[in-house]
Amino acid sequence: MILTWLHLLTAFSDPKYEPDVEIFDEDEEDDISVFSYDVDNPCVDIGVVFPDVKQCKSALTQHAILNDYAFRTVKKDHERFRAKCVRADKGCNWTFFASTSKKKYIGCKVH
Repeated sequence: MILTWLHLLTAFSDPKYEPDVEIFDEDEEDDISVFSYDVDNPCVDIGVVFPDVKQCKSALTQHAILNDYAFRTVKKDHERFRAKCVRADKGCNWTFFASTSKKKYIGCKVH
């Protein structure tokens, strides 16, 4: 059994501490999100969260194929993905932006 500093601190400060008893975390705010989306027909609406930037771009690519439009990547790194319509020079104003945030959510969120 691996003891963390919390186990050791608790063991020395609480005489009733039992290291083999399972501890349940009832705080739902820290729970890790489970990502699930239809890879064959993804939704790329505002507010949708993908596991990471790479899967976000893949979902947008699949969505573009299914809905007969094309985009070009403006910026893509581990934290952001920005794209715009390939016809932007002809007046199309469609843009796409998604980013990650360790403070507000886990994953890559469409804005």
